This record gives sequence, C-alpha cells and structure tokens, in this order.
Amino acid sequence: MRRETAGGVLLILAPVLMVLIMLMHPTGQDIGDTFAQAAAVNRLVHGTAIVAVPLVFLGLLSLSRRLGHSDIAVAGLVAYGLAVVAWLSAGVASGFVQTELFGAMREAGEAESTTLRTLSHFTYAFNQSFAAVGVVASAVAIGLLLAQASGYISLDVGGFGAVILVQSAWFVGSGIDLLRGRALGASA
Repeated sequence: MRRETAGGVLLILAPVLMVLIMLMHPTGQDIGDTFAQAAAVNRLVHGTAIVAVPLVFLGLLSLSRRLGHSDIAVAGLVAYGLAVVAWLSAGVASGFVQTELFGAMREAGEAESTTLRTLSHFTYAFNQSFAAVGVVASAVAIGLLLAQASGYISLDVGGFGAVILVQSAWFVGSGIDLLRGRALGASA
C-alpha cells in the first residue's frame, strides 16, 4: 500500500506542478522583450518540467502495478515513457538551447546573428517535433490521441497548456483512486 500512496501523491502533485509551470511559461516574444528575466524564468520552467514529467511516470508505474501489469496497462506505461523522453528532449531544446541562442544573438554581429537565427529556427522545429511526439504518445496512454490527431490542439503555449491541464485532471483522479486503494476502471 505504501507504493500506491506514493504513486497517488505523485499523480496528484506532479501534474499540478505541470499546470503551474505552463502558467509561468514564457513565449518567444517574452524572451526577446526582457531577456535576462525571461531567460531565467524559461530555464526554471523547463528545468522544473524536466523533474516533474518523470515523477508523473513514477506515479503511472504505481497505477500499472495496481492494474496488475495487464498488457494494456504496460502498453500505456510504455507509451507514456516515450512521451517523457520526447518532452524531456523538447524541454532541453526550448529551455536551455534556445535560451542560449537568444542570448548569443543579442551580442552577435550580423554574420554570426544570421547563423544563430538559423540554429534558433532549427531548435524551434526540434522542440515542436519532440513536443508533438510527446503529445501523441501520452494521448495513446490516456485517451488524448483523438484530440491531437483531429488538429484541435496546437503546440503553442496555450495548446500545450491545454494538454497538460487535461492530463493533469486524469492524473489527479488516478492519484486519488490510488490513495483510496483502487484504480480507475477497476471494480470496487
């Protein structure tokens, strides 16, 4: 029961932290306007996400154990594991690589600035690609695939924030059920 309690707590607290992170998430425009402050917030937001996302996975591992490691539960856990890897890659790109590129552009000459802008566009594409993989993989794990595939969720800050909010609601519900000693969909 101790594992289920810890898993339940993780499925409640880590997603709430993710929602708070998305509320603080700066945009590219924010970083350009007030670089020093926005860069610090950007690093904090992405660094915190890099810690929080795997904590959700640990909570899901507890849920998977509660479900008896059925084929479906294991497949969902594997799909979410893929989402974790993708989101960690996107977070490093957006939170650290892109921030460094923006900082270097502020002090670069014209020729170097052109190269840095090209690298920045590449980093943005890298971020968006890994974020998309994470969204689809997590959708498979918790039922968001239809919403993502239909094109109703964009991967800007608002769209990704909506994904985090929906996932967080499901995770919190699953965490509460783990704390109560049962799992979603399991008979009481």
